[in-house]
Amino acid sequence: WYSKVAEQGDIESILWVAEYYLYYTEGTDEDYANAVKYLEMGVELKDADAHYLMTLCYYFGYHFDIDYEKAVEYLQLPLEEESDRAQTLMAFMYYDGNGVEQDYEQSAYYYKLAAEQGNPTAMNNYGDLFETGLGVEQDYDEAFYWYSKAVVYGGGVALYNMGHFYYEGWSVEQDY
Repeated sequence: WYSKVAEQGDIESILWVAEYYLYYTEGTDEDYANAVKYLEMGVELKDADAHYLMTLCYYFGYHFDIDYEKAVEYLQLPLEEESDRAQTLMAFMYYDGNGVEQDYEQSAYYYKLAAEQGNPTAMNNYGDLFETGLGVEQDYDEAFYWYSKAVVYGGGVALYNMGHFYYEGWSVEQDY
């Protein structure tokens, strides 16, 4: 039924069917081709979520060869709409230099935008930048702050990072 409604241009159905083929099937080329078919419908409708999912197809090589530049192109609409997922992915791309020139300051900029919207992955990774001093001035207090927020929002990796701070005694009393 979802595919019948999607064929009529219902964006929620288009996204549901596309995500089904991307995440809940065997992951064959045929599954990814079906996902892309529906995502292209969503892209034609200028839907930011469809653009984001198409970004993932190019970023991870679902159906297509990995193409970071193409991923950046598809990411523009979700970025304009201030999607925290898009901001987090753009931060990853700047951090690693995938599709864009490596730039830790730009990575920090996008992580901050997404972190301020409550994205736990962005909060954790923004904390990482403060811990290491990449793209921002090294600041253990600020790193611990972002790790703490990430834990509250469900970021499990941040809990490990906080434990490391207690072990080292950075910004907190050392506690084994």
